[in-house]
Amino acid sequence: MSARWSVVLLGDDDGEVLARIEDSRSGLTVVRSCFELSEVLATVSGGLADAVLIVGPTPDLTLSLVQTLRSAGAAVVLMGAEAGEGDWGLVTIPASASAEVIRQALETPVPEIAAPAAAEPAAPEGLGSEDLLPPEHSPGTAPTEMPAAERESPARGESTVVWGPLGAPGTTTAAVGIAAFLGLLEEGSGLSRACRAAERDVLDAANLTECVDVVRIGRRRLEVLTGITRPERWIEVRRAPLLKVLRLARQEYDAVIVDVGYSLEQEESWVLDPGAPQRSTATLTALADADRIIAVGQADPIGLPRLVRGVEDLQRLRELEPSMPSPIVVVNKLRAEAAGATEERAAEEIGRAWARFGPGEPIAAFLRWDPPACDRALMRGGTLTEEAPRSPLTADLRDLATLIRPLPEGAEEQTPPGATGQTTASTGRRGAGHRRSRRRRC
Repeated sequence: MSARWSVVLLGDDDGEVLARIEDSRSGLTVVRSCFELSEVLATVSGGLADAVLIVGPTPDLTLSLVQTLRSAGAAVVLMGAEAGEGDWGLVTIPASASAEVIRQALETPVPEIAAPAAAEPAAPEGLGSEDLLPPEHSPGTAPTEMPAAERESPARGESTVVWGPLGAPGTTTAAVGIAAFLGLLEEGSGLSRACRAAERDVLDAANLTECVDVVRIGRRRLEVLTGITRPERWIEVRRAPLLKVLRLARQEYDAVIVDVGYSLEQEESWVLDPGAPQRSTATLTALADADRIIAVGQADPIGLPRLVRGVEDLQRLRELEPSMPSPIVVVNKLRAEAAGATEERAAEEIGRAWARFGPGEPIAAFLRWDPPACDRALMRGGTLTEEAPRSPLTADLRDLATLIRPLPEGAEEQTPPGATGQTTASTGRRGAGHRRSRRRRC
C-alpha cells in the first residue's frame, strides 16, 4: 500500500490542483492551500504537512528555503514545468500532471544539492596526516618532499580552509601569503553576490566570473571574490548557497583558499530549529566541506594553549562530520623573545611542549615573526610577496604553500637574486592546461 501524504499547496489560485487531488484516490490529503511562503513554512514547521507542492513560478523561493523545508522533513515538488530535476534537486512536473504523478514525484529520492557537473574527472584524495611535517621541523627549512604522484596538479580544485582560535593568531596573513604564492589573492565583497545568485538558482561559471574583481600582481592576473564588508551582514552568507559557491569554485579553479572566523559554536536556537541561521554558519560550512584545514596559532604562552583547545574543538567537530580532514597545525609569529634564545631553540621548545600537551596532531610548519614586513604590506595594500620578497616570513609562507600543492610553472624562474624561498607564481586559466585559482574569505 502506498504511503499517504499530507500536502500543503502554494500558488493554486484557482483551486484546480486541489480539486484534482481531492477527486482521486492517490493517498494525497491537502491540509492547507497557501498564498505565501511564510504560511508554507509555518505549516511544515508545525508538523501539519510532510509534502509541499508549489504550483507555477515562485520568485521568492530560494535555495535556503528549500533546505529549510527539507530539514523539517517535507518533500518539495515544483508543478508547472517540464518534468525533470533542477539544480536544487527539486523534481518538476507538468501543470497537467495527475494526482498519481504528483504522488510519484513526492516519493522520488532527493539527491544532494551540488554545483553543476564539471567536465573534468574527480581529483585524487587530498593530503592527510601522513603528509604533515615531523615535529622537529625548524623554521626556515623546506617541508618534506612529497612523492611525485601526490604533487601532480589535480583535475578538480581543492578547498583549503585557514582557521585559527580566538586572539588574532594570523590566519589572514597565512591565507593571503599562501594564496599569493599559489596565484591567488585577498578578497572582499563579491561573495554576497555569488550567494544571492545561488539562492535564486542562477549561479553558473559565467555569473561567478561577474562577481569577481581582476587584480594584477607583477605578471600574474588574479581574480578576487571579496567577502562581506561589515560583520552585521553575516546573514547574507547562508549554508546552502555558500556550499554551492564553494563547489562551483572547485570546478572553475585549481585551489580555493578560505579564510574563516574563529567561532565554532552552535547557538542554542540551532538545537530547536536546525534550519535557523547563525553567525558561525560560514565557518562551519567551509570546514565541513574542506579538502584540507590549516589551523594557525601563535607561538607564545597565551596563543599555544588557545591553539591546543582549538584543535581539540576541531577534532570534536570531526566526530559530527567524519568527512572533515585532520587539521594541519601551523605555529605563527615565531620569535626568540617569546619562547627561546634563538628562533631554532624557540621552535624546539614549542615542539616539546606541543608533544606533551598537544591534542595529537603534529606541528606541520612554523612562520617567523616579521612585523615590519607585515606593516609595509598593510600600508601599501600589497602582499608580502610584493612588498617584502626577502622577508623570512615570505620564505616560510612559500614553503607552506608548497606543502599544500606544487607552485605554478615558472615560479622558480621569478625568484629574485639572493632571496630565500621566494617566487612569483603565475595564474593559469582553463583551456591552457591549467585552471584558475581563487582565495575566498567568509
